[in-house]
Amino acid sequence: MLTPHTWTKSSRSGANGCITTRWHKSSYSSDSFNCVETRRDGTIHVRDSKDQRADAPILQFHPETWRAFIHAITTGEVKKP
Repeated sequence: MLTPHTWTKSSRSGANGCITTRWHKSSYSSDSFNCVETRRDGTIHVRDSKDQRADAPILQFHPETWRAFIHAITTGEVKKP
């Protein structure tokens, strides 16, 4: 079950009260938006690049879990469908 993403104010917030983290599109992505984007802020957040609404579903991963997933993909443990 996915939990909604909650935002917390950073202790490093500037005068306007915000620090934003940027989404990064996959280097394998094309201009057709058929890919995912990730964001890091201690937790790894993953979203569908086609759905950039504020309330869009976001998967969240612990950094160690994300590293293991990326390792499994790069070593061939996980294959493309």
